[in-house]
Amino acid sequence: MSPLRWIVIGCLAVVIGVVVLWRLTTEEPAAAHRLARVADDDLLPELALEHPETQRHAFRAPTPVAVSSVSTSTTPTAPAPPMVSIADLTSENEVRRWLENQAAHMAGETGWSRKDPLVDEFARVPSAYWGVMLDAAKHFTSKARGLTEEALIRSAGVEHRELVLKAFSEQLFLVDVVTRYGWVEDCADTMRKRLKDPKFTSNRMGDTTQLLVALASLHDERDFTLFADVLRSTRYGYWQARMARALTTVPGFDLDAAATSAWRYYEQGQYPDHQDGFAVAAARAGIAAALPISVLHAAGGKGTKWSSGELQDEARALLRDHLGLHIDADDGTAALAWWESAKDQVRWDADTRRWTGPKPPVFPLKQEQPAITPGANDF
Repeated sequence: MSPLRWIVIGCLAVVIGVVVLWRLTTEEPAAAHRLARVADDDLLPELALEHPETQRHAFRAPTPVAVSSVSTSTTPTAPAPPMVSIADLTSENEVRRWLENQAAHMAGETGWSRKDPLVDEFARVPSAYWGVMLDAAKHFTSKARGLTEEALIRSAGVEHRELVLKAFSEQLFLVDVVTRYGWVEDCADTMRKRLKDPKFTSNRMGDTTQLLVALASLHDERDFTLFADVLRSTRYGYWQARMARALTTVPGFDLDAAATSAWRYYEQGQYPDHQDGFAVAAARAGIAAALPISVLHAAGGKGTKWSSGELQDEARALLRDHLGLHIDADDGTAALAWWESAKDQVRWDADTRRWTGPKPPVFPLKQEQPAITPGANDF
């Protein structure tokens, strides 16, 4: 082979190498990244056709989330303008794609807040497509799921009764809706089944409390033994205090016996650290040894074996309801001093089922009493 041919072949090899190198450095590394940057009207062809007035980026396109950018912040996420409102969508496909697009935008984010403006936007879903969002919520996780479920609770109407009852066994957050519209009796069997499951009550204490509070509203004597068992076995003071506060409104339920049984259960060495946590619930049943511990909880928890901010709120609510004792959320020193001077005069009135004692001075209270009606699962 002549030298000229070798030179030509060498030049071709160099050219081919340059082309290959250029393609490797400019080509997207993965198909997923290419898809993530597709324009919104490409991801949503139906919407682009049905809404020709919608401009590019009217919907937020999903973007890849690097591990380093994952956020746990609960700072409200303002919708990125311009954004087509879910209220303006006119088909199931549009609503489903809108929701999927929003969920993709939040991928990797875990923290969320009920004050996030997106909750209000999600709650504007047309009533006819509320069921579409209910179904979509099952497939979301973390922040997207929390926002969607909260929006579903806010936007549910009586016209969604059949959808709610059908989905309730799998989507227990709907207990808020069930309670609001008086459908508890329709879901009572599902609630009882869950509350009788030790695995469920041990691992999902927030849901357990909401179901018990809802079921207690029926005032069904057949559930009284179940209520007592759940109250004792929950073993988390805040939820037990909420249960006890709800059970005080149930005619015929012997909270004294249930609380005394649980108190002795802990006292005898069964989960001894939980006795302090159970104190607020026990104090509502008139157990004298539980009241001083409740005061410590209300004053910030110092001196207890176990406490929490939520439990401290419940303790403050107890003392405010019974004794008129208002304890500052940040500093309970003054209230503790009053308690030391007045504790010998405090008595349990079995007739009124309240603690009574000398009138205390007024200490500023910075937090409102927590509601006993079922709310979102915060635990």
